[in-house]
Amino acid sequence: TGTIDCWGDNTHNQVSNAPPGAFTAISAGTNHACALNSAGAVSCWGRNNYDQAPTTPRTGPYTAISAGEDHTCGLLSTGASDCWGRNTSNRLQAQTGTFTALDAGAAHACARRASGAVVCWGVSSLGRTMVTAGTYSAVSAGTTHTCAITSTGSIACWGWNAFGQTSTSTLTGTYTAVSAGGNFSCGITNTGTIACWGLNTNGQAPPTRSP
Repeated sequence: TGTIDCWGDNTHNQVSNAPPGAFTAISAGTNHACALNSAGAVSCWGRNNYDQAPTTPRTGPYTAISAGEDHTCGLLSTGASDCWGRNTSNRLQAQTGTFTALDAGAAHACARRASGAVVCWGVSSLGRTMVTAGTYSAVSAGTTHTCAITSTGSIACWGWNAFGQTSTSTLTGTYTAVSAGGNFSCGITNTGTIACWGLNTNGQAPPTRSP
Protein backbone atom coordinates (compact mmCIF):
# COMPACT_ATOMS: atom_id res chain seq x y z
CA THR A 1 0.00 0.00 0.00
CA GLY A 2 1.06 3.61 -0.51
CA THR A 3 0.00 7.21 -0.93
CA ILE A 4 -0.92 8.76 -4.29
CA ASP A 5 1.33 11.07 -6.30
CA CYS A 6 0.02 12.53 -9.59
CA TRP A 7 1.51 14.89 -12.17
CA GLY A 8 0.58 16.29 -15.59
CA ASP A 9 -2.49 18.16 -16.84
CA ASN A 10 -4.58 19.46 -13.94
CA THR A 11 -7.45 21.10 -15.87
CA HIS A 12 -10.06 19.10 -13.95
CA ASN A 13 -8.10 18.76 -10.69
CA GLN A 14 -7.14 15.25 -11.64
CA VAL A 15 -3.69 15.92 -10.18
CA SER A 16 -4.32 18.22 -7.20
CA ASN A 17 -7.41 16.47 -5.80
CA ALA A 18 -5.87 13.06 -5.20
CA PRO A 19 -7.22 11.79 -1.85
CA PRO A 20 -5.03 11.23 1.21
CA GLY A 21 -4.52 7.80 2.71
CA ALA A 22 -3.05 4.48 1.64
CA PHE A 23 -4.16 2.63 -1.49
CA THR A 24 -3.37 -0.69 -3.13
CA ALA A 25 -4.21 0.13 -6.79
CA ILE A 26 -4.81 3.16 -8.98
CA SER A 27 -6.12 3.83 -12.49
CA ALA A 28 -5.88 7.09 -14.43
CA GLY A 29 -8.52 7.74 -17.09
CA THR A 30 -8.75 10.58 -19.61
CA ASN A 31 -9.59 13.38 -17.15
CA HIS A 32 -10.21 11.53 -13.88
CA ALA A 33 -8.63 8.86 -11.74
CA CYS A 34 -9.70 6.29 -9.17
CA ALA A 35 -7.90 4.34 -6.47
CA LEU A 36 -8.66 1.24 -4.43
CA ASN A 37 -7.86 0.92 -0.73
CA SER A 38 -7.24 -2.20 1.34
CA ALA A 39 -10.87 -2.27 2.51
CA GLY A 40 -12.06 -2.54 -1.09
CA ALA A 41 -13.47 1.00 -1.30
CA VAL A 42 -12.92 3.14 -4.41
CA SER A 43 -12.16 6.88 -4.30
CA CYS A 44 -12.26 8.94 -7.51
CA TRP A 45 -11.30 12.51 -8.39
CA GLY A 46 -11.02 14.80 -11.40
CA ARG A 47 -13.65 15.50 -14.03
CA ASN A 48 -17.09 14.40 -12.87
CA ASN A 49 -19.51 15.63 -15.55
CA TYR A 50 -21.07 12.16 -15.89
CA ASP A 51 -20.57 11.03 -12.28
CA GLN A 52 -17.54 9.01 -13.36
CA ALA A 53 -15.66 10.39 -10.32
CA PRO A 54 -18.25 10.63 -7.52
CA THR A 55 -17.23 12.65 -4.49
CA THR A 56 -18.41 9.92 -2.12
CA PRO A 57 -16.26 6.76 -2.18
CA ARG A 58 -17.94 3.60 -3.45
CA THR A 59 -17.69 0.97 -0.76
CA GLY A 60 -17.99 -2.16 -2.90
CA PRO A 61 -15.99 -4.01 -1.80
CA TYR A 62 -13.96 -4.07 -5.02
CA THR A 63 -10.87 -6.05 -5.98
CA ALA A 64 -9.93 -4.08 -9.11
CA ILE A 65 -10.60 -0.67 -10.65
CA SER A 66 -10.26 0.85 -14.13
CA ALA A 67 -10.96 4.46 -15.17
CA GLY A 68 -11.94 5.11 -18.79
CA GLU A 69 -12.84 8.38 -20.50
CA ASP A 70 -16.28 9.27 -19.10
CA HIS A 71 -16.92 6.07 -17.15
CA THR A 72 -15.29 3.85 -14.55
CA CYS A 73 -15.54 0.11 -13.98
CA GLY A 74 -14.76 -1.95 -10.91
CA LEU A 75 -14.60 -5.65 -10.17
CA LEU A 76 -16.62 -6.50 -7.07
CA SER A 77 -15.41 -9.07 -4.55
CA THR A 78 -18.19 -11.34 -5.85
CA GLY A 79 -16.59 -11.27 -9.30
CA ALA A 80 -19.37 -9.17 -10.79
CA SER A 81 -18.63 -6.10 -12.94
CA ASP A 82 -19.86 -2.69 -11.78
CA CYS A 83 -19.57 0.45 -13.93
CA TRP A 84 -20.62 4.06 -13.36
CA GLY A 85 -20.50 7.36 -15.27
CA ARG A 86 -21.67 8.04 -18.81
CA ASN A 87 -24.09 5.40 -20.06
CA THR A 88 -24.50 6.10 -23.78
CA SER A 89 -24.28 2.94 -25.87
CA ASN A 90 -24.69 0.76 -22.77
CA ARG A 91 -21.18 1.25 -21.51
CA LEU A 92 -22.49 0.74 -17.94
CA GLN A 93 -24.48 -2.36 -18.83
CA ALA A 94 -24.28 -5.05 -16.14
CA GLN A 95 -22.70 -8.21 -17.48
CA THR A 96 -23.91 -11.66 -16.49
CA GLY A 97 -21.63 -14.02 -14.63
CA THR A 98 -18.34 -13.41 -12.84
CA PHE A 99 -14.93 -12.17 -13.94
CA THR A 100 -11.31 -12.23 -12.81
CA ALA A 101 -10.18 -8.98 -14.48
CA LEU A 102 -11.59 -6.01 -16.36
CA ASP A 103 -10.42 -2.90 -18.19
CA ALA A 104 -12.24 0.28 -19.23
CA GLY A 105 -11.35 1.87 -22.56
CA ALA A 106 -12.42 5.28 -23.82
CA ALA A 107 -16.05 4.32 -24.45
CA HIS A 108 -16.12 0.56 -23.96
CA ALA A 109 -14.95 -2.01 -21.45
CA CYS A 110 -13.84 -5.63 -21.50
CA ALA A 111 -13.63 -8.32 -18.83
CA ARG A 112 -12.08 -11.77 -18.59
CA ARG A 113 -13.77 -14.81 -17.08
CA ALA A 114 -11.96 -17.56 -15.17
CA SER A 115 -12.44 -19.77 -18.24
CA GLY A 116 -10.38 -17.34 -20.32
CA ALA A 117 -13.37 -16.04 -22.26
CA VAL A 118 -13.48 -12.27 -22.84
CA VAL A 119 -16.63 -10.14 -22.94
CA CYS A 120 -16.72 -6.53 -24.20
CA TRP A 121 -19.53 -3.97 -24.05
CA GLY A 122 -20.22 -0.28 -24.66
CA VAL A 123 -19.67 1.66 -27.88
CA SER A 124 -19.33 -1.04 -30.53
CA SER A 125 -18.41 1.05 -33.58
CA LEU A 126 -15.18 0.15 -35.40
CA GLY A 127 -15.36 -3.38 -34.01
CA ARG A 128 -13.82 -2.59 -30.63
CA THR A 129 -16.25 -4.90 -28.78
CA MET A 130 -16.22 -7.72 -31.37
CA VAL A 131 -14.03 -10.20 -29.48
CA THR A 132 -11.85 -12.49 -31.57
CA ALA A 133 -12.70 -16.08 -30.66
CA GLY A 134 -10.28 -17.70 -28.24
CA THR A 135 -9.23 -18.00 -24.60
CA TYR A 136 -7.16 -15.26 -23.01
CA SER A 137 -5.00 -14.64 -19.97
CA ALA A 138 -5.24 -10.81 -20.07
CA VAL A 139 -7.20 -8.08 -21.88
CA SER A 140 -6.69 -4.33 -22.42
CA ALA A 141 -9.29 -1.90 -23.81
CA GLY A 142 -7.88 1.11 -25.67
CA THR A 143 -9.54 4.10 -27.32
CA THR A 144 -11.07 2.37 -30.33
CA HIS A 145 -9.47 -1.07 -30.19
CA THR A 146 -8.81 -3.94 -27.79
CA CYS A 147 -5.87 -6.32 -27.36
CA ALA A 148 -5.56 -9.54 -25.38
CA ILE A 149 -2.99 -12.24 -24.65
CA THR A 150 -4.06 -15.69 -25.82
CA SER A 151 -3.67 -18.84 -23.76
CA THR A 152 -0.56 -19.65 -25.82
CA GLY A 153 1.09 -16.29 -25.11
CA SER A 154 0.47 -14.64 -28.47
CA ILE A 155 -1.45 -11.38 -28.90
CA ALA A 156 -4.79 -10.86 -30.61
CA CYS A 157 -6.31 -7.43 -31.24
CA TRP A 158 -9.60 -6.25 -32.70
CA GLY A 159 -11.22 -2.92 -33.52
CA TRP A 160 -10.07 0.09 -35.56
CA ASN A 161 -6.89 -0.60 -37.50
CA ALA A 162 -6.24 2.62 -39.42
CA PHE A 163 -2.70 2.83 -38.00
CA GLY A 164 -1.96 -0.88 -37.67
CA GLN A 165 -2.82 -0.91 -33.96
CA THR A 166 -4.56 -4.29 -34.28
CA SER A 167 -2.09 -5.83 -36.76
CA THR A 168 -0.21 -8.53 -34.84
CA SER A 169 0.89 -10.91 -37.61
CA THR A 170 4.52 -9.76 -37.41
CA LEU A 171 4.79 -10.13 -33.63
CA THR A 172 6.98 -12.94 -32.34
CA GLY A 173 7.61 -14.39 -28.91
CA THR A 174 5.53 -15.16 -25.85
CA TYR A 175 3.85 -12.23 -24.11
CA THR A 176 3.17 -11.70 -20.42
CA ALA A 177 1.52 -8.24 -20.59
CA VAL A 178 -0.29 -6.09 -23.15
CA SER A 179 -1.66 -2.54 -23.18
CA ALA A 180 -3.90 -0.98 -25.83
CA GLY A 181 -3.48 2.81 -26.04
CA GLY A 182 -4.88 5.51 -28.29
CA ASN A 183 -3.87 4.39 -31.76
CA PHE A 184 -1.06 2.05 -30.79
CA SER A 185 -0.43 -0.97 -28.58
CA CYS A 186 2.51 -2.43 -26.65
CA GLY A 187 3.32 -5.80 -25.13
CA ILE A 188 6.05 -7.28 -22.92
CA THR A 189 7.56 -10.66 -23.80
CA ASN A 190 8.70 -13.28 -21.32
CA THR A 191 12.30 -12.13 -21.95
CA GLY A 192 11.47 -8.58 -20.88
CA THR A 193 11.52 -7.09 -24.39
CA ILE A 194 8.85 -4.51 -25.25
CA ALA A 195 7.19 -4.61 -28.65
CA CYS A 196 4.89 -1.82 -29.89
CA TRP A 197 2.83 -1.42 -33.03
CA GLY A 198 0.49 1.17 -34.52
CA LEU A 199 0.78 4.96 -34.77
CA ASN A 200 4.38 6.06 -34.14
CA THR A 201 4.40 9.77 -35.03
CA ASN A 202 6.09 10.71 -31.75
CA GLY A 203 8.13 7.60 -31.19
CA GLN A 204 5.48 6.13 -28.90
CA ALA A 205 5.40 2.77 -30.68
CA PRO A 206 8.94 1.75 -31.65
CA PRO A 207 9.05 -1.86 -32.91
CA THR A 208 11.20 -3.15 -30.04
CA ARG A 209 12.83 -1.97 -26.83
CA SER A 210 15.12 -4.26 -24.87
CA PRO A 211 15.69 -4.16 -21.09
